[in-house]
Amino acid sequence: MCAARCSGPEGSLAQHKHSTGHYGESEDEFADEYEVPLPEPPVDSPGEWVLREDFTGRKSFGFFICDCGRFWTTAHAQKEYRQGCQGCEKESYAYYMWQNHGVSTRRRNEDEEESAPHDSSRCEACRRGVCDRAVLPF
Repeated sequence: MCAARCSGPEGSLAQHKHSTGHYGESEDEFADEYEVPLPEPPVDSPGEWVLREDFTGRKSFGFFICDCGRFWTTAHAQKEYRQGCQGCEKESYAYYMWQNHGVSTRRRNEDEEESAPHDSSRCEACRRGVCDRAVLPF
C-alpha cells in the first residue's frame, strides 16, 4: 500500500510520484517539499480520502491536482480515467479518492444527477464511452 511508502496519506507529492511512477512532463523543484493536504470530506456519510492507488471501488469523489497549480474536486472521478484541467487542459488522475465506509443510505436521484453540470470534453471516461454521465447521441 502506498500509505506505508508515502509516510501516510499526506506524503509529499515527490514521494507519491516516485512510488507510483506518476511523473508529468514537467517536474517542479518545489514538489519535493510540497505536502498534499487532505481536502474536506465531500459528504457527511462515513468515509475517508485515500490515494487513488489504494481506492477499492470504480468511481467516487475525486480530488485532482494539476502541475499548473490548479486543484479541484469532482463527484464523478473514476479510478482508471483522467480528467482535464480547466486552466491548462493537461489531464491527470485523481490524487485522492473518497472511500465510503459502510452501506450508503443516500438514494440516487437521477433527475438531479442529469441536471448537474458535467464537463464531458475533459472527461476521459466520456471520450472512451464508459462514463455514467456521458451524453450519448441518438
